[in-house]
Amino acid sequence: PTNSFAMITPSLQRIPLSLCLATLLTLTGAHAQTPGTPASKTPAKKPTTTTESAKPRQKLLTLDQLRRCMKLDASNASEGAALRQEKTEVEAERAKLMEERAALQSLSESLAKEAQAIVAEQDALMESSKELAKPVDKSALKEAEAKRLAHNALVDSNRKRVEGFNAQRTQVNSTRGDLDTRIAASNVRLKKFQDRADEHNYNVEDWKADCADRPYAEADEIIVKKEMAR
Repeated sequence: PTNSFAMITPSLQRIPLSLCLATLLTLTGAHAQTPGTPASKTPAKKPTTTTESAKPRQKLLTLDQLRRCMKLDASNASEGAALRQEKTEVEAERAKLMEERAALQSLSESLAKEAQAIVAEQDALMESSKELAKPVDKSALKEAEAKRLAHNALVDSNRKRVEGFNAQRTQVNSTRGDLDTRIAASNVRLKKFQDRADEHNYNVEDWKADCADRPYAEADEIIVKKEMAR
């Protein structure tokens, strides 16, 4: 008896490789059939016309060819499942990096606004210092002293504000450096994953070209299954 080798191990779709975090990985792939599962047996022949009977019969796969086809199908199915798992992990990793980068960008923008506010406050304090440096009448000394004390309090407040800003800026720079390192590592991982997916796709295409819809002897299939089980 002969069977038709009609199993198809779906490939993973080729996607444009993006080494920036602006685009999420969208690699997709269907579930593969169980490797080694034979297709339905060839139905009984129906009466054929003279034209149909003149068509040459498709040559059976040899035992070695069938062995290669079944092993390649099993390997493709296993690799496809591993790649789908890897895809899930890569997507989750890059989504987390994008979230962290967005948060860091938001904090950087807040610090930029804070820097502008600090500079504006310092400019105002400079003008206030000029006013306080002007001579005043003896009758206005008490008021001038009160202004000087208030001015000094604002200067001290501004100094503490600058210290807080510098501490935050140092932390942001450190976080940015760490994030850049992790993004670079993620980009390397994505490239390796894409190369692996491409290789898988090539193997699937080889299977389709050499094995899909090819008839084979059921006895040979039994032999190969026993070999693979061992």
